[in-house]
Amino acid sequence: MVLYNRRSIETLGTVRNVCGRVKITWGCRIFDAMNAPPVLLDTFQVVSWTTLGPAHTATGNARHNVGGTVLETWSAFAICREGDGESCYLFRCDPDWAVRADTWHASISEAKAQAEFEYSGVATTWHDVT
Repeated sequence: MVLYNRRSIETLGTVRNVCGRVKITWGCRIFDAMNAPPVLLDTFQVVSWTTLGPAHTATGNARHNVGGTVLETWSAFAICREGDGESCYLFRCDPDWAVRADTWHASISEAKAQAEFEYSGVATTWHDVT
């Protein structure tokens, strides 16, 4: 499933195919049209996810340091669980759904609130996996 449609393309701006990937240009920013994530990310079950695009704005409220490098942006969030418990991880992913950073949360609602704290606009774009 690719996450754009003709109406959103007409609203967003220019769409082009670059090296087999669809790119959406909005102003000076280019966004990948990403597929849905795999069922598992880093052995954890995906329960909810959202890709980031023109409707989302980085708030600058959080910084993620991985291996001494501060990650400035990512392409998507995925909320994942291990087992049947309430706790979960909020994964920050690249365009290929590779996990780049994560945080642990006591509940899905807490993880979604953290994502909104980091990127305004994600509260309305989650896809829940049933």
